[in-house]
Amino acid sequence: MSQTLRPSSDVTTYGSGGELWTDGSGNQTNRYAEINETSVVYGDYIRAAQNGGAYECHLTNPSLTPESAGTHTIRVTARKHSGTYTQTLTVSLRQGSSTEIASETFTLTTSNANYNFDLTAGEVTALGAAYNDLRLRFDFGGSSATGTGQVSWAEFEVPDSG
Repeated sequence: MSQTLRPSSDVTTYGSGGELWTDGSGNQTNRYAEINETSVVYGDYIRAAQNGGAYECHLTNPSLTPESAGTHTIRVTARKHSGTYTQTLTVSLRQGSSTEIASETFTLTTSNANYNFDLTAGEVTALGAAYNDLRLRFDFGGSSATGTGQVSWAEFEVPDSG
């Protein structure tokens, strides 16, 4: 069995252009609610109006202590809006405000796509038993300063103990 941790609150935005992260309607509050569904809803998303800056959200706490020996998987659905430029999305799992546990960079297409990555054994060890202040951070980058992308869904699946 497993537990799924989903976005539960906005933390902050960072850096150049960070204030430009909005939901699909242009709002800058409760952005986490656009990406925390149990399954993807493409009409709900968060986006950055340009490259640079990052968005970070808290994840729900697990109801049981996760099993450290099992597979820990981060899943995200994202896309770039249009154009021939290269658009990337770096997804990071963070513990608290400063410790990066794992990250992966994906090259986006203009179609919604699912991007997944498993934590390594060393990354799971680095988590320890502290699953109560986990965050996901999203950073767009690429070959165009004005390129835009969107994230429609995110989750972190962890194994149950016992």
